[in-house]
Amino acid sequence: MATTIGSGLGGFAAIVAQPTYGAPFVTPTRALTFKTLKMTYDPHIVQGGPYLRGGQIVDIGSAHVQTWLDAKGTMTGDVVNTGHALLLATAMGSSAVLTQSGTTTAWQLGGTTGALVGAPDKNNGGTSGCCFDMQLGVPTDDGVQRPENYHSVMVTKAEWVFDRSGLVSFSYDLDAQTVEKTTVLITPTFPGGPIPFSMANALSTFKLGAFGSEAAVTGVRKTTITLDRKLQIDREYLGNVSKSLPVSNALADVTVVMEADYTAAAKTAIFDLFLAGTPTSILCSSVGSPIGSSGLTDLFQLNASNCFLQTGGESPLEGPALVKNSATWQGTIDTAGDSALIAKLNTADVAW
Repeated sequence: MATTIGSGLGGFAAIVAQPTYGAPFVTPTRALTFKTLKMTYDPHIVQGGPYLRGGQIVDIGSAHVQTWLDAKGTMTGDVVNTGHALLLATAMGSSAVLTQSGTTTAWQLGGTTGALVGAPDKNNGGTSGCCFDMQLGVPTDDGVQRPENYHSVMVTKAEWVFDRSGLVSFSYDLDAQTVEKTTVLITPTFPGGPIPFSMANALSTFKLGAFGSEAAVTGVRKTTITLDRKLQIDREYLGNVSKSLPVSNALADVTVVMEADYTAAAKTAIFDLFLAGTPTSILCSSVGSPIGSSGLTDLFQLNASNCFLQTGGESPLEGPALVKNSATWQGTIDTAGDSALIAKLNTADVAW
């Protein structure tokens, strides 16, 4: 008898914070709301030879050796107002946790400061920010969910898209220390009624300017913010069965891409900064419904605090249509040492 739907509709993913990379698998507790999750096993197979064995023309199977097993993949979805805090903290490499706002029903990731971008390996052994353990329930056509358990999953690259004509979405590239199918399948509990963030609310804003004094600008249709880490993920050593904690081995890239029309406001606030070489702070805020009587609302916000326009400052005349261009910015650290990327999340969630 089938226990669920025998297709992707019957699948689920659940995660839990793993404070220490490589520690024993922790039973996941938070079922996610997502679109796609494609993981690929890599057993790092070595085939010995080619051996010379008296005229044999095919290598021997006994020399086929699996050296170590890890896994990689990408998760995509829309940023929702519940069940996303742990994903966001891990993507940011931040030690931030959910903090209650006074005695209200509102919780904030990292409190009023938010989650600051950090090195995940620096936060190994903390409460968050390094990695999570993840279980997939993947149904076969008979409707039976089969467990896939991914240990110590890090987010190596994160991308968030704020689209005026769509929902706020994410894409997270994942790297798992190892994978196994023996840990027993959990019974997932899903958050009730998660609401995706969008830019349709009148309170949702897009701002540019000096850090802390950004002002609203019209003309930008879509903004994509990417955090690309440089991690050495192949740290497999003699005497170890699985690979060791990935280590940051180069500077991370913070990139912002804007699809903008050549409005009067965008000309001054965006396009004119190309030749001037002036840094600016970019702030995308998606605001949802009030959270009880807390005075706070559901909020997802990203702030790239000190960006320089790299390409797309021109205003090309390509025909009779409205003049437009795609502007690419590089995020840096300002002279005051403010975080290059800050994420804020307000939610009614009380747990990861």
